[in-house]
Amino acid sequence: MCMPFKGIALPGVFIAFMAGTSVADEASLVERLQLATDRAEQENCKSSLAVLNDVVSEKAFAALPEEKRLSVFELANWYAAEANDNGAKYRYALEGTRLSGASEYIWHTRFALEMNDERYAAVAETLEAMTRANRAALNALKIEWLARLNRKLRDNGDTLLQARVLQVLTDNDYRPADFLLTGDNFKLSYAEILAEQGKTAEATALLERVVEPQPLIGASVDRRLRALVKPDFDARAIVEARLAQMRDIAVAHPGSMAAVLEMADYLRQLGRPEETLATLEAAHPDRVYAVTFSDLDDNRNWWWDSLSKTYAMLGRDDEAVSAMGKAGAISERGELNVSQALNLGHLQLELGKPAEALETVSVFDDGKRTMSPYGEMVLRLVRGCALLALGRAEVAKPDLAYAASHEKDHPSAAMTLPLCAGDMDAAAAVLIRRLDSPDQHVGALLQFSDYDPPPVGPPFKGLYARLPELKARADVQAAIARAGGVRRFHLQYQ
Repeated sequence: MCMPFKGIALPGVFIAFMAGTSVADEASLVERLQLATDRAEQENCKSSLAVLNDVVSEKAFAALPEEKRLSVFELANWYAAEANDNGAKYRYALEGTRLSGASEYIWHTRFALEMNDERYAAVAETLEAMTRANRAALNALKIEWLARLNRKLRDNGDTLLQARVLQVLTDNDYRPADFLLTGDNFKLSYAEILAEQGKTAEATALLERVVEPQPLIGASVDRRLRALVKPDFDARAIVEARLAQMRDIAVAHPGSMAAVLEMADYLRQLGRPEETLATLEAAHPDRVYAVTFSDLDDNRNWWWDSLSKTYAMLGRDDEAVSAMGKAGAISERGELNVSQALNLGHLQLELGKPAEALETVSVFDDGKRTMSPYGEMVLRLVRGCALLALGRAEVAKPDLAYAASHEKDHPSAAMTLPLCAGDMDAAAAVLIRRLDSPDQHVGALLQFSDYDPPPVGPPFKGLYARLPELKARADVQAAIARAGGVRRFHLQYQ
């Protein structure tokens, strides 16, 4: 099927726009453009593309005004996409974005094709070109794509190219189109590079622009950045300041369930579960006013997830399990739920209910739920620890072996599974590797830092009851010291 071109409202409007030029072969050009659109309407995009390939090779085409050539490039790009011709699609995206006024669509096409081909130098050049030609297109790029690009460049060790990309994404004029996003993680990444290059003033200036709490909390234990964090660093004050900002954002965007959920996260981090519960109940997705939320389909399961975590913080265990169960029954991005099905099993383990946890994660046995490598590790953690708690150590061996061979997919899970098996030496070995790693030491230090006691119950239970014992080991303490040391945060661990 060949979908109509969406850059111009109607083919007739497009043809009229192309007419009226002063080139000698105007009539022939317009006639062939009409032929291309006619064939597209007959669902023959390959034929339409062939016609346009001929059109753009004409001398008369090169003499057209820039805005008319751009329209043809955008039309050809569209038909190339419909014809699954990525070579032509990229060629026309490149030609189009070299002209002024190129649309967001064609800029994003160029970026996406370069990303898919892992042509990261070209991607950097595209981002830099967008800052000059179409900043709105840059701001509208999905932040998930940009985060993946940053990870790829970091993992490839291409620091120079990563710095080029991050320079674009930390510019004062870069503002993600999604009002909930700040790009603060890009500032943190760039600050790390600058600090390692000895550019402490520039790195410090970037950190001073960060408003999200988690990147700053991470920076406070990062051995590359902690010296740049102010001595009077107050993590609680930062969370409270961001909560106040999020309240203003929620008022300005009353249709955003995501803003409500972010407020709930900060309230729990501050140890205010009663207020969290009231905030969530005021946005209940099953009440009549829920129709005002424009993003409810994406966040209904996460509302129940947040409610479950709030009940758990209040010691209302049965209600926590019930809420997470409701979350796990809701589809996730149109597919069978993975996130909350795993979270429910994890919660049941923490509550000392291994049989229930094992039953919960049995929904993954048929292989119908697609998981990320991280999710697969969570499944192995829940199932393996549940089996071990039930005295079925032999059956748990495959999960233990899988976790040991996929440590990088979820280092904390790879550490916790041996704990469930009572193998403190194996758990310590994983933790020490985390603490010695440039990329993993921040997460490990945050996990083992000191936090306020929870409002209800002991700080460590179920899966994590042996963490204090692990932390107290001499070899672990030495690794913590090498990594720069833990901190005391007047917050709840999240």
